[in-house]
Amino acid sequence: MVKCSFCDNLMSETDLNCPFCGTPHDPIKRGPSGVPRTISELKKFVDTTGISLARLHFHIDEDYRGSRAFGIYRDPKTGNFVVYKNKDTGERAIRYEGPDEAHAVYEIYQKLKERMTMYRNNPMNRHTDLYKDPKPDLLNMGSTKTGIIIVVIVTVFIILLYMLSYSIGYIPNSGGGGSSTRYESSYDNDSDYSYSDWGSDSDYDDWSSDW
Repeated sequence: MVKCSFCDNLMSETDLNCPFCGTPHDPIKRGPSGVPRTISELKKFVDTTGISLARLHFHIDEDYRGSRAFGIYRDPKTGNFVVYKNKDTGERAIRYEGPDEAHAVYEIYQKLKERMTMYRNNPMNRHTDLYKDPKPDLLNMGSTKTGIIIVVIVTVFIILLYMLSYSIGYIPNSGGGGSSTRYESSYDNDSDYSYSDWGSDSDYDDWSSDW
């Protein structure tokens, strides 16, 4: 038996992939430490696992400025590697900033492993797929151009749907005498679509802390 290099669970050394997290047994050479040492290696490693970085709020090789996020990137001005956490308020806490890429990658790699385990152990996430990106949270996207466009499209669609329903008599005239048929939308009870996917991990991670 050997330990998986990502989730640390025991597996057979003949397994091609870890039965717990799906990580290939030894897909790439990552040096004697067994972990990625560069941002490029980290990105390749994540690709082999198929993990959804969006669901875990991770941004690799990206200076992401939104709230609730972990990330790593190289500052083009200083050449330093920066490992950060954006809190729920949008304030940024710097975990590491310096020239040591291997150290920076190790910091974010350990946090990635930690959050993967915490996500799996959270009963609120038992119906979600760690390997698929979450549906966008429209309630938290209103400040972005994409969010505004989506909200406008949805609003226009609802208005047109209401007008069409009214014109064919499914919605009663408030003045009386009209059809009394009640219009029921199939979207009202759409339990498969949740707006809370992005915030479902709030119970196990303190987004107000520095790390």
